[in-house]
Amino acid sequence: MAGLINPHRLAAVLGLVFAFVAFGALQSALGQSVGVYALTQAGWQIVKQVEKNEIRSGVSPYTGLARVVSITEYHLEKEGKMMFCRLSYDSQQDRQEERCEEPQA
Repeated sequence: MAGLINPHRLAAVLGLVFAFVAFGALQSALGQSVGVYALTQAGWQIVKQVEKNEIRSGVSPYTGLARVVSITEYHLEKEGKMMFCRLSYDSQQDRQEERCEEPQA
């Protein structure tokens, strides 16, 4: 049976494709934006990147300690369209957030 598609491999590939599509639909349903990595994979180019650290007051139970929030802003461009993304990491809460949006007109 040379030349035939292995049904197990086909099922595995289709399962992965379904998982990626379902994940994208879930992100849209939850209102989550697509990240920088996904945008660059879709052909968007990073035209500007700005990095900064903000020192903020600590949160309980570490209110006496300053916490560092690292922020990276990305400006992306594709076919004359712009997209802005902001990636932040809060050192004290060990939390990363990423938001991307088109600029407001």
